[in-house]
Amino acid sequence: MPSDPPPDSSGPDQRFLGTSTESTSLRVPLWAGIGSLAGAMVLAAVLIPPLILATDDGRSDSTQSQSAPPSAPPSVVGQQPEGPAVPPESERTPSPGPSGTPRPGGGGTAAPPPEAEPSRTPATGATSRDPGPTASPSTTTETERFRPLTVQAEAPGNTLGGGAQVATCSSCDGGARVRYLGDLTVYFDVPSAGRRTVTVHYTVDGPRELRVSINDASQHTFAVTGTAWDSPRSVQFDASVPAGRVAVRLWSDKSAPDIDKVTIS
Repeated sequence: MPSDPPPDSSGPDQRFLGTSTESTSLRVPLWAGIGSLAGAMVLAAVLIPPLILATDDGRSDSTQSQSAPPSAPPSVVGQQPEGPAVPPESERTPSPGPSGTPRPGGGGTAAPPPEAEPSRTPATGATSRDPGPTASPSTTTETERFRPLTVQAEAPGNTLGGGAQVATCSSCDGGARVRYLGDLTVYFDVPSAGRRTVTVHYTVDGPRELRVSINDASQHTFAVTGTAWDSPRSVQFDASVPAGRVAVRLWSDKSAPDIDKVTIS
């Protein structure tokens, strides 16, 4: 009869103890690896996100800088280029002018007004100054400055001779005339000498003769005629009349007309 194998001397307790020792030796490295893996994961969770965010921000900035075109500085229409600041008028230091005259608004001096530039004659190249406003021409005739003078034949200061008499005349200037002329002298006060026009106004009916002289210097003889004693007529001549007291003599050796007035112009 076969004999039973000898029982294991280690016994059940020994088996259990051996198994426990082996599993324990295996569990220690496993927990150490798990702990290391967990620590690595925590470290990665802490360090990787900031690195990702920093990389994304750098990429976004570079993308924006590449995509956005450079903006030109805004241009302002009518803007003057910048220059040195000009101080206000009140802070400026006045500078003396050439002539030492005070400048307006400050204590400095102002330059005299510029002298008019002389004009140059194209033909000769000579310079000439502007004469200013054109003066009145010196060739104005004395006739334009001379005011006409008129003396009535019947004026009290005249001299009547040879039977001459003053008579009324409704159609004559002044309402009177000198009739029956033998000799009549009419006096003028002439302001300036010159070549004048002497006009004798008369009335006559039929042909008559009249002689006139200026200060008894020269004589002028006229043949006059008319149709009525109440219709004034005239005759005139040019003569050199001096300044001052001038006597115009009218007479006739024959029948003469009636005299209304004498005018020097």
